[in-house]
Amino acid sequence: TQFLPMLSLPDDLKDAVREKGLKGAHALILATLSVKVLKTDEKTAKKERIKATQTVLSQDLTVAKTRELIAEVKAKYASNKITESKKITSLIKTIDVVVTGEEIKAASPEQLAELRQKLTFALEALDKA
Repeated sequence: TQFLPMLSLPDDLKDAVREKGLKGAHALILATLSVKVLKTDEKTAKKERIKATQTVLSQDLTVAKTRELIAEVKAKYASNKITESKKITSLIKTIDVVVTGEEIKAASPEQLAELRQKLTFALEALDKA
């Protein structure tokens, strides 16, 4: 039951199994540190997997302790996303207040030009994201 899933392991985990003695059950747990689960890029996910793999090997963790370690890593990324989401929500509210309030009417032409420039830059960043 573990052999077929191991064929689709990331290369860094396959190498750890072959060359460093990582056990299959550990590798399958470590494989859950993926782009999709962490909601990050491949470079970051791989870095986290390698770091966790080194911890598992150096501390000779049990499967249960490996699960705990992976849960901690996942929790770290989940809390980062929640914080980022709250920041975006706060920014949206701030923009809403500024744009619909008296601030626009009271602003100088220079302030409005600067605001336009910053918003244009922000929109370009959003388009790239």
